[in-house]
Amino acid sequence: MTTSLTCPRCGIPMNSENGEPLPTCPQCGEPAVPSPGLPSVMTSIPPTPPSLAQQAVALPYGELQQAAIYESIVRTLRGIGIGNIIWGALLAIVGAFIAFSQTISAGSSPTLPPLFGMILLVFGVVFIAEGIWLIAAPTAAGLLVAAITLFFNAVLFFNGIIVMLIIVFYGISLLQRFKKFGPLMAERPPDALRKEAGDLLDKLTKARRKNTADYIEFSTTNLYGRRLWRGLLQEDQAVLIAVEARIGRTIADVVFLSPANLGIEVSRREVLGRWLKGTFYLYSEKLSGTIPPECFDRYKAWKARFLLPEQPPSPMPAA
Repeated sequence: MTTSLTCPRCGIPMNSENGEPLPTCPQCGEPAVPSPGLPSVMTSIPPTPPSLAQQAVALPYGELQQAAIYESIVRTLRGIGIGNIIWGALLAIVGAFIAFSQTISAGSSPTLPPLFGMILLVFGVVFIAEGIWLIAAPTAAGLLVAAITLFFNAVLFFNGIIVMLIIVFYGISLLQRFKKFGPLMAERPPDALRKEAGDLLDKLTKARRKNTADYIEFSTTNLYGRRLWRGLLQEDQAVLIAVEARIGRTIADVVFLSPANLGIEVSRREVLGRWLKGTFYLYSEKLSGTIPPECFDRYKAWKARFLLPEQPPSPMPAA
């Protein structure tokens, strides 16, 4: 095998006419670098960039957690889609009745013009189409569109301040999920993995303190409302889901935690209640809330198996 020289900067051969190697490149003056075989042009190939999901969210337990998050968002969009279809059908029926009737009188109220009915009819059709889309093709864009739709619906309920605030807070929650988990929706997990994740979510949703020995639950609150955390204490990790009860019950988050990254500190018993007031550490996130005494006892027994001192968990690894 003969040895030829190629310039590492411009890639041209660096051999003289009689085949002798040259000490420097005749074009740019770069020192010679030997390379076996025929002369070749050096090409700079950048490393493969990490996927959007890896850039946005750290998933310490990998594919199953991503599949569980994906499945929870699909279920959320399915519920919103069904609601949009029902709401759109009602708007379309009322709109068609107004549009194709000459006038509708409601006591002393002014007559509703047919144009108003046509507007309601169009909105109804749009809501139905959007609902079908959210169910048939769940994507990150669907989360964003669902949030915008909720804000629009809040305007329709401006006379009912409580209903309007519930809808607005739910829309904000969807925007937060879009920001945090939107990139994960770009990659659909395999069907087998989605089924495993779905079974895990079903088990967490249906588990009860009296019937499941490794089950715990606790409640936390923030500016936007209350979250009920439901978890299973497995052999080497805890799997938690956060359930929100704004419009129905939706899974807002799925967290896989090692024993070192889950901490619970109890301060006192809640006034006029059985639950204990405490502080909960999920990675470096610190939450305040309450926990049933039996769930706290299960947590302490699970934690003691690893002989880990109680301390705030380490920060979540950077994405």
